[in-house]
Amino acid sequence: MHKSPCLVKGRCQDKKTDSPEKDCNHERAGMGKHHLVLGSMQDILSEQTIEDNHDNRYRQKLAKLLLDAGYTKQNISSHIPLVLKCDEKRALIHLDFLVKPHGKAAILIRYGPGSIVTRRTPGRAAALLMDAPLLLVTNGEDAELLETRTGNLLSRGLNSIPPPEDLPPVQPAAPPLTPSIEERCHRILYAFEVNDACPCDDAVCHLDTEKL
Repeated sequence: MHKSPCLVKGRCQDKKTDSPEKDCNHERAGMGKHHLVLGSMQDILSEQTIEDNHDNRYRQKLAKLLLDAGYTKQNISSHIPLVLKCDEKRALIHLDFLVKPHGKAAILIRYGPGSIVTRRTPGRAAALLMDAPLLLVTNGEDAELLETRTGNLLSRGLNSIPPPEDLPPVQPAAPPLTPSIEERCHRILYAFEVNDACPCDDAVCHLDTEKL
């Protein structure tokens, strides 16, 4: 079985740069070789050509929902890199969408197939690290809007995305994460996104800590 270079001995071995993101820029989240590739399609946000697969179709659906809700392409960041730390281990994952209508993180959107309930805990961990007060977890067919800090369920359904006018122009400053909470967020994400990843999923990149 062909293995991604990011999964061979747990390191990125085919590209050597000074940036973890550059080391793994060949790894596109949701575009691993274990997906059924249906062809190619144009990304609605970047207008770049990407692989046409079921996960990317759902991501395009979510991007369109964001635009329909009133956000501009400039308000939406996608495929956001995040380096996870767990003891001496490092891994690079990518987050689906981060909505910043007023230049500050407002909503983190985490997509994944299957049960959205299982996305709550790692989603909140990611949203805390990104300092996003709201979290939308979705499987592309259903969704939950959560308050990041408390985990309170605010709304359910794909129509849960709040329009820009419903967000305060100035988000109240949240207290910074304590080192222990930040470490816990990294560990939670590492457990869900890295340790629990499918062996043939090349969307996760294990980084060479000697280069960091």
